[in-house]
Amino acid sequence: NESALRIRSAWHLSRTRATAFGTRLVRARRHVRFVTNQALNGPSRRRTATGTSRSHCMSLLPILRYPDPRLHKVAKPVAAVDARIRTLVDDMLDTMYEADGVGLAATQVDVHECVIVIDTSDTRDRPRVLINPVLLETSDEMVLGDEGCLSVPTIYDKVQRHAQVRVRSL
Repeated sequence: NESALRIRSAWHLSRTRATAFGTRLVRARRHVRFVTNQALNGPSRRRTATGTSRSHCMSLLPILRYPDPRLHKVAKPVAAVDARIRTLVDDMLDTMYEADGVGLAATQVDVHECVIVIDTSDTRDRPRVLINPVLLETSDEMVLGDEGCLSVPTIYDKVQRHAQVRVRSL
């Protein structure tokens, strides 16, 4: 089941992290606090990346920090989306929300497969999962913005990116 997906540029994905006092981050913290409290008080029903609800206990993965050499490993394509990959995706989402991020790649949690999770929604409740993503096209319009990375915390820089990209993934 391959589908084409239009996503905003990396700048749009990262600007939530760059605006530490913005409403998006405040909402993200509320969401994380809610999920954390539910995990501490036992399983809860939570919407997953696939839109289904399941009993869920939070599982956080350690995020590799620069200059860890494992961050330079090339990710391999995912052969099949099985229970292991679904669990990885859910754990990556938990980890991303807990770290106040808007995107996380599997390589950043020491799993070297082509899996990316993002959530740029204001309410932090519309996760997107890209498995084996392929860039299909880019817009001519470019945007300049502050970008950060969960593997390089507290460091932000201005980066020019395409305003929109078209991606195909599983």
